Amino acid sequence: HRLIRRQRQMCIRDRVEVIDMRIGMWVAPRAHLMKTQEEADRRFAEIREAGINMYYSFYEEKDDAWLDRMLRAAEKNGVEVLISLDRVYSGSDIEKNLELARRTKDYSCVIGFNMYDEPSAEVNPLLSTQKIKLRALAGDGKILMCNLFPNYAPPAKLGIAEGVGGRTVYQTYLDRFMSEVGTDALSFDCLLYTSDAA
Repeated sequence: HRLIRRQRQMCIRDRVEVIDMRIGMWVAPRAHLMKTQEEADRRFAEIREAGINMYYSFYEEKDDAWLDRMLRAAEKNGVEVLISLDRVYSGSDIEKNLELARRTKDYSCVIGFNMYDEPSAEVNPLLSTQKIKLRALAGDGKILMCNLFPNYAPPAKLGIAEGVGGRTVYQTYLDRFMSEVGTDALSFDCLLYTSDAA
């Protein structure tokens, strides 16, 4: 019976595509918890033991020593990292972001770059330029993405006054982002509304 059961399991496994799922988090332990490489290694071992295998950097890029400690600890513990870039308001901001990408892209744990957290449609042209330059610098193997505004953000934040072609303001925001910038991943918070009567 054991042999038959094992053969059945092997047949099922052979037909099922195994997906390596990323379980991510925002915000790694803060700098005061990772003052040394040993402390950083321990924190990332705890993160990995908790089942988290990916995270978005958050302010580590403001401190070179902290960023390097964090990336070495992530590499050592098999945790992938999406580097968060600064917001862009001008070409000089793009150049600053490219310098950070140049500095971090060769760490094996760095899988890509979050180009902007919650951009207005007004910065789409800058993001498009940044994406082209980042792709040339980092190559096709890195994820380029933006974490967009959530679906409950007001039109003034989205930079979209009204929906187009029967689409809502938010759908128009997403459409414009994908057509004007277009990244490898579409990321946004979504609040689903339910009726109180239901």
